[in-house]
Amino acid sequence: MSSVQKTIATPKKGKASALHLKTAANKQIPAADATIKRQIHKSRIRHPLLATRVAGMRLEDRKKMQVRIKQGFAFDAIIKLGKELDLSQKALGKLLSISPSTLNRRKKDGHLRADESDRVARFARLKDAALIMMQGNDQAAIQWLRTPLDILAGDSPLDHSVTELGARDVEELIGRIEHGVFS
Repeated sequence: MSSVQKTIATPKKGKASALHLKTAANKQIPAADATIKRQIHKSRIRHPLLATRVAGMRLEDRKKMQVRIKQGFAFDAIIKLGKELDLSQKALGKLLSISPSTLNRRKKDGHLRADESDRVARFARLKDAALIMMQGNDQAAIQWLRTPLDILAGDSPLDHSVTELGARDVEELIGRIEHGVFS
């Protein structure tokens, strides 16, 4: 064996590298984006921001989250999700499989049912995953979630995720993209 070691791989440089992102100290990105980018830098997000805001709690404890979903989220979870996905209430209701009349009843009641809360949490989780994949670029994440993809039979990731199985497909796709696995 020789004492000279060959370099097998070098870290990425430029825009694609999470190591070269601007920090909040540089005042070039908002504080919320700085939090996301710090979590990206650690390569795993511990507290998905949208999912945390929608649920009204951190998602670390799955038992507590399950209880929270069973109790039903407050109606404002739908409003937050709609803003984050840049969708109208009508489009979001269609995505969540909630009719306009039911959506109006939930608004008056102030709470969602467990199955509706579960779907809201699903889409919030997907938005967080897409945001990580896009290195904190919110518009790129939304664009990717809305773009029809051949690998999803022509569905957009959002449309494909109307079922839990479809959402898992999208999460797996995001994982493959993040790890550079060609699909």
